Amino acid sequence: MSQNEYLKQLEIALQTNGIARIQEILADYREHFVIGLANGKSEIEIGQKLGDPDVIAKAYKTEDMIRVIKCPESDFSFSSALKIMGRLIVLAPFNFLIVLIPGTTILYGKKWIRISN
Repeated sequence: MSQNEYLKQLEIALQTNGIARIQEILADYREHFVIGLANGKSEIEIGQKLGDPDVIAKAYKTEDMIRVIKCPESDFSFSSALKIMGRLIVLAPFNFLIVLIPGTTILYGKKWIRISN
């Protein structure tokens, strides 16, 4: 998917999830594209590495929910805590893959370089 398509989908997903700082987040993701393109990657490659816009928006929503529940001025809500735990359980496999794949590539890539030298 192109940069414009990716950013549009991300914007819609952020709006759907009620995220307030949409323009700030979109600016960060535009920067990812700028850096990736400068490093010779295609827009499609960059979008794939960044992940699914819907999952990203849900992660931001979960972060916002955690921030609210941690606020000392707000009353503790058991139902909100359960919702957060449910979201974290759903997002955990995606976060695991985001860390696992690059981490494995880096570790085994370094081993492979040592073995071949």
